[in-house]
Amino acid sequence: ASEYDDGGDDDDEGGSEESVQGKKKKKDEGTATAPVPKASIEQPARPSLVAWLKDLKASEGSPIKGGKNWAALAGATDTDDSGLVLLCPRDRTADVHVDGAGYTAVVGNSDKLASRSRLRPGEGVGRGAEVSDASTASIAVLSRLRRNRDGDPVLAVAVDFPDGASTCNDAALLCQDRLGDGIRGDRHGDPLDRRAARRLVHCGEMTVSSLVDLDGEAVVAGGDDAPVPDDAP
Repeated sequence: ASEYDDGGDDDDEGGSEESVQGKKKKKDEGTATAPVPKASIEQPARPSLVAWLKDLKASEGSPIKGGKNWAALAGATDTDDSGLVLLCPRDRTADVHVDGAGYTAVVGNSDKLASRSRLRPGEGVGRGAEVSDASTASIAVLSRLRRNRDGDPVLAVAVDFPDGASTCNDAALLCQDRLGDGIRGDRHGDPLDRRAARRLVHCGEMTVSSLVDLDGEAVVAGGDDAPVPDDAP
């Protein structure tokens, strides 16, 4: 035998071609491949304000019991907004009346508007409380910023709802209807081109009275001395 012949069979040493292919096929069949994620521009689901507040107070060591029995009636009812919010037990919503609420907003979202269905979801505002009439609301321009902002002007406005429950959504919708532009940073206007980290609308004052205790005085919160978040662009 040749000095290079070790007496073995080439097929036995390396395995037949059919055997190698069979082993490879079995190995491939047993390997799990992860699904390729699909791109999505949809915003993740956000918690309700009551659920957010309940989790926050629980983390601070002061849990709120019966969170599902509470409703956000007026003010900053969306977790994307800031300012005052009126929370009330669901079975007592007809016992309170919002005498008025004031908002500060930054208008200027490059004409990108949020749909009315987004600003007025199916369940709506109130849940038993009297809802404000938008026709009685007023808007006052506080300042304008136009220099070096061609095509992207910004207005700071004050929105006042004199009677009935209103929310930051109502203030945003009123600005769109009367000023023709959306609230800056509104994720419902264009989620891919948000001009601010959040929607720049703030509930700065609110007056609430009881429809049960008629002798009680109305509760006033906020006002001219209430601070406004300094997070405008």
